Amino acid sequence: MFESLENILKQITKSLQRLELLIQLLLPKLITKSAVAKFLKVSAEEINDYIETGEFKLNEHYIINEHNKIEFIPEALIEFKMNYINKIKIIKKKEKEKIVLSKVSSKILKGIL
Repeated sequence: MFESLENILKQITKSLQRLELLIQLLLPKLITKSAVAKFLKVSAEEINDYIETGEFKLNEHYIINEHNKIEFIPEALIEFKMNYINKIKIIKKKEKEKIVLSKVSSKILKGIL
């Protein structure tokens, strides 16, 4: 029994190692504004907004390279995307909880409360 579990763990480890290598191949391409916009499924203007509003932080999400150009940090962008997706889900849940009352109902409730 333990041998089969050990074999399964070895297979999982090999799969994770392959995925890590694949990610390492893809990450260097995720340094330009257009690549980041495509990865996050937003416009380049929205990337500029993230920088201006501080959602993307200097030396955390991007750096200024020796040519005085913005270069993004792929690992931080992956983390940002994961957190960003979670924020969207939370916002959508809150919107569903809203109750809209008619004018009559609203007046009645105001009189009671």
